[in-house]
Amino acid sequence: VFFMPLFLEEVKGLSPYTTGMLFLPAAVCLSLATFWSGRLNRKFGPVKLLFAGSLLLLATTYYFSHINLNTSLIAIMAGLMIRNIGTGLSSTPVTNMSMSHVPISYAGHASALINWLRSIFSAMAIGICTSFFHARLAIHEKHLSAGNGGELDNLDRQLAYTLGIQDTFLAVSWIIALALPISLVMGKRLAVPAPGGNRADTNLERR
Repeated sequence: VFFMPLFLEEVKGLSPYTTGMLFLPAAVCLSLATFWSGRLNRKFGPVKLLFAGSLLLLATTYYFSHINLNTSLIAIMAGLMIRNIGTGLSSTPVTNMSMSHVPISYAGHASALINWLRSIFSAMAIGICTSFFHARLAIHEKHLSAGNGGELDNLDRQLAYTLGIQDTFLAVSWIIALALPISLVMGKRLAVPAPGGNRADTNLERR
């Protein structure tokens, strides 16, 4: 999602305010999906919910690997909304299942550790994806400039920028695809609370 505001502002030419308004429906979808995932977790179980959310993440991430200069803003907004629904559906079961294996005396420490790990890995993911994007951007700029006598016009720069973003989303799509079977295996293991667990999944669902 880090690259979408860049695409909208650098390629589509939108203002930061317009970009923020475009993300507003997606933020609402994330809030609603996170809220309803607690109830859906009790009805369908955490494994099915995790897998369904991951599938939505995979589908929308792969969709964004095909965005181009002609992709409409409505299509981008819809993709962000669906992607955030997948995020909300998949993140809550993971937290609930993990916390159910933690003794009640360590619940506070475990919650803090989970938040810390999310922040660390989010920063790492942004750094790795940004490095990959700039590497692909340089390659595309080199190829496009070779066909124009070593110079790039504004349209070529936008095209190279878009191709770099496409490559980044495609790479992330492969990572999500590889994580799907892992989520099924780990989900089935974590779905059964460990003896002495604090049953934090129930507490979180009530919240």
